[in-house]
Amino acid sequence: MQQKFSNPLALITVLLLVLSFIASYQSLQVPEVIGEVNSANQFSASKALLRLDKILPKNAHPVNSVANTIFRENIINQLEALGLPTEVQTTLSCDNSRRSLNCATVSNIIAQIPGTDSSTTVLLTAHYDSVPAGQGAADDGQGVAIILELLNMLKQQAAFKNDLIVLINEGEEVGLLGAKAFMEQHPLAKTVDVVINLEARGNQGKSLLFETGEDNYRLMKLYQQYAIEPLSNSLSYEIYKLLPNDTDLTVFKRQGVTGVNFAFQGRVTHYHTPLDNLANLSAGSVQHQGNNAYAMLQPLLSVDLKSLPP
Repeated sequence: MQQKFSNPLALITVLLLVLSFIASYQSLQVPEVIGEVNSANQFSASKALLRLDKILPKNAHPVNSVANTIFRENIINQLEALGLPTEVQTTLSCDNSRRSLNCATVSNIIAQIPGTDSSTTVLLTAHYDSVPAGQGAADDGQGVAIILELLNMLKQQAAFKNDLIVLINEGEEVGLLGAKAFMEQHPLAKTVDVVINLEARGNQGKSLLFETGEDNYRLMKLYQQYAIEPLSNSLSYEIYKLLPNDTDLTVFKRQGVTGVNFAFQGRVTHYHTPLDNLANLSAGSVQHQGNNAYAMLQPLLSVDLKSLPP
């Protein structure tokens, strides 16, 4: 990073671009929240938030905590109520990419829905652990609730072509350990072609597609075609690469798997604090995040990704 900004003028230019992007992002309005409709094709933030209120621990639930064990059991109960058998991958995972060795025993929740004639395997993922400071309603409880509601929608639809793997992983907050354990140790990892990752850095604002794989033409065309209110900017990824942050998508990209990363990033002062709770979580942000996730999931379950222009 120091080499990139050895020129003061270049640093000033980048900072101005960052400030301009943040200002434009914060001025955008979230979509109207969809109520508790029972629709197979319309994501409802109201239903997702009701699920989250039932299953999310009231306090922090970091990796290996009693509260996170309870959260895991609640998630599994929700998946089984949707008719999805689950597997729990419990294993030791370590990471030293942050200049220190972090290890933990993680328990990943995995479910599969086979397609009718699969040419592409889609992985839909979010993490269920929080930091020790807060409830983690946005980071990443909303991602878990959105996945559960998307699965409820798919249950009401005709069978889809491609295979779907759901990975609700543990240990993201201490070094992306759950995603790392899945990719390094689970046999299903070798089958994954594309990832949809749901995250948050804040608890309000519109859902931004802020990161993809390097060869992203086909993914961006699908997003442009299917998203109700698409929001992305090539500048956002350049900014993201300058920040000392990673998400689970980093792990998948290191293994050569492409994907998309969605997050809302407003009110960042609540990020990783006790203020990241259900009371402060924007329902409109959850609505837009769910809309975005469905906009990518729907076509990826139907098309041969490898046949699209690279």
